[in-house]
Parts: sequence; structure tokens; C-alpha cells
Amino acid sequence: MVSSMDAYEGSFSQPKTAPAVGVPNPAPRCFGIMDVAKSSGALGHWGVGVIQSVVSGTVVTDWPLAMIERIMKRLEEHDNSINQIPGALSIIKVIVMQMYSQQPYKLIFLRNGKSREYLAFTQILEMSSNHSGAVTSLTYYNRELYSGHAEGSIKAWDIKGQEATLVRDVREHKKAVTCFSISESGNCLLSGSADKTIKIWQMLERKLECIETIPAKDPIQTINAHGELIFVVTQSHKMKVFDGSRKASKYLKNKSIRCRTLTNGKLYVGCTDSSIQELAIANSRQQEIKAPSKSWSMKSKAVNSLAVYKDWLYSASSTIEASHIKGWRKNKKPQISMSPEKGANVLAMEVVEDFIYLICSASMSNIQIWLRGTQHKVGRLSAGSKITSLLTANGIIICGTETAMIKGWIPL
Repeated sequence: MVSSMDAYEGSFSQPKTAPAVGVPNPAPRCFGIMDVAKSSGALGHWGVGVIQSVVSGTVVTDWPLAMIERIMKRLEEHDNSINQIPGALSIIKVIVMQMYSQQPYKLIFLRNGKSREYLAFTQILEMSSNHSGAVTSLTYYNRELYSGHAEGSIKAWDIKGQEATLVRDVREHKKAVTCFSISESGNCLLSGSADKTIKIWQMLERKLECIETIPAKDPIQTINAHGELIFVVTQSHKMKVFDGSRKASKYLKNKSIRCRTLTNGKLYVGCTDSSIQELAIANSRQQEIKAPSKSWSMKSKAVNSLAVYKDWLYSASSTIEASHIKGWRKNKKPQISMSPEKGANVLAMEVVEDFIYLICSASMSNIQIWLRGTQHKVGRLSAGSKITSLLTANGIIICGTETAMIKGWIPL
């Protein structure tokens, strides 16, 4: 049973004059931090003064940066005491260091009421692509964030800190850009579209140029590039593979396919019958690593998303299931199973580091945050409108919305 959650959100802005921070009603967020600071016995008068000021919502303007850094180091050295309240150090540090930041932090505090666990996320990105329609796909290419849009455009954003600058805007697709993939070499960007084409792009003389267009005959849902091969899942839930000569072959003809993920030369495919198929690309060997569900209600069992993290394969439908990749074949039951929301389906999933990020059908404007290790929900991030694309990269969780907004957060 997941414990009740409390989410707190506050904005901390950088004054133009004295470097001070105002924290509205911080005591509930920093519950117990003063006791930890005093009992550690390692901070001295100045250290306790810093923590007390953070908790009370004021920061004295004459603290030197070296003193702040020394206090943070002391806290880290005495982690036995500070870790009595997980996340406390992150919360203290980000608020205090706000004094020296050129940009304001927008903090979201998440507390697991049962374990008194504190987490903090900060929103670092928010940009809009007016008149381009929903953000239907996202990827990183050539050190820039690329977004595909409902009206067929592809935009590139240069991200520096919390600033995002639109540096490229091309429109060669006639309908929505539904997916991206990066070539194995990293030199080329591939885009798939509802206009039934795949386009291959390359940076030439600082311009994004389309170097090849491949007709696919069907609207495209997802693509993966591996060597000269391009794996395509169509919007009619069929799989095609294009070879180097761009000849198309059909794979898994008897399956209705929802999603796929590629890792270590193997393609994992999630199907509407709840089965998971494995395709070894080198020899085209196919095998079923998870059998179809025998449930009468197949709609809720369709595998909508797959993710691989550290040799574990995660599957999302009405539940999240995970096992070591080799364990899927050996075990009849998954090693991990959790139910995000009763009666809801998980539509998108990203797994990275300590977190599992989910988009559920019951709340499509929110990103649910779960701890990967304990399978506990710790809160959510609000995008403000229906989320239409999701990406994790460089430690950032990024989403695109139907209102053409792109937002990004990082855990602290």
C-alpha cells in the first residue's frame, strides 16, 4: 500500500539588490532539520545559524560563499545524522545556494508521509512553440533538444542552464512528426511521420538537411535505427524492417504491436495481447519472452511502453512489471509488479537512475514519480495540459504537451 503523499511547490526568485531568499512557510518542508543541525555537533555557531535562517525563511546577506560551502561539506561528512531525514541536505543546499544563482529555482518538494522521505525537483525548462501544434516527439541530437510537432515541423533548441533558444525550425513533413531515432554512429537523425514517410537528416554546414526520404506506405508510430536497418511500427500496429536498399519486410506478422525498445542488438516488442517478443537482430531469431495474458479483458493488458535500465526490462500496461532481461524467459511471474492507478493504463514510461516516470490515462497532464528501488509513488509533476511526448536525457525529465509547451525538471 502506497502511503499518502504531500506535495509542496514554491517559487524562489533572485532579488536585484541584496542576495536574500524568502521561503514561504518552509517549516513543514524542513521538518526536523534544526534538530539534526544542532544534534550533529559538527556545524558550530555559524552552521546552526545558517540552517536556522533557512528554516525560518531568511538568509543573512553577509555570508561568504566559502562559509556556505564549508557548512555543506560538514553536513555531508556527518551524513549519519543528516540522513535521519532523507533529502534534507538537498533541500537546504539548493535554498542556500539560491543566493548565488543567476536564475530562480522553482522547487517542488515531495514527501512520503510514511517514511518521512523528502525529495526535491526543480523545473529548469519551459518554452513554447506557438502555432506549431502539439509536441508529438522529443529527442537529443547533436547536443541540442529536438521537438517534432503536429503540423509537421521539427525544431531544435539550444539549452544553456535554464535558457532555451530556438536555433532551427524546418518543415518537410506534411503531417505530425510522431517519432525520432538516432543512427548508431550518431551522425544522422531519423524522423517518422503520419504522412507515411521516414526522413533521414544530417547537419551539413551548420544546417539540418534532409538527405533521404523513405516512403513507408503507412502512418508511422515509432522507429529504431540499427546499422543499415530501420525498424518501424506503424499506426496500424504492424512492424516493418527496411534494409540498406530500403526494401521493406514484415516481422511478427501475427502480432498487433504497441511499442518497442532496442538494446544490445536485440529488439523487444510489446504487443496488444500482453506478450513481449524478443528479436535478435544479427540472426533474425525471434522468441517470446512473456506469454500473452489469459485475462478476458485484453484491452487493459496491452503493453503500451517498454524500457530497459541496467539489464532490467520494464513493461507498462495497467500495471508495471519488471524482471532481469534473462529472467523474463525463466520466470512465469515478474520479479517486480506494481499498480499505479486503479482502472488506469500507463501510456508512457521512462526509467532512469532512482526513478520511474509514468504517464497514466487517468491523469494525462501529470508525470507520476515512483522510486525504482522501493516501488513507492512519491509525487507528481504537473505539465499544465495533456502530455503528448516524454523523454529522459542528461538527467532531465522532459515532456511536450498538446498546447505546444515543453517543460523539463531535474531531481536534486
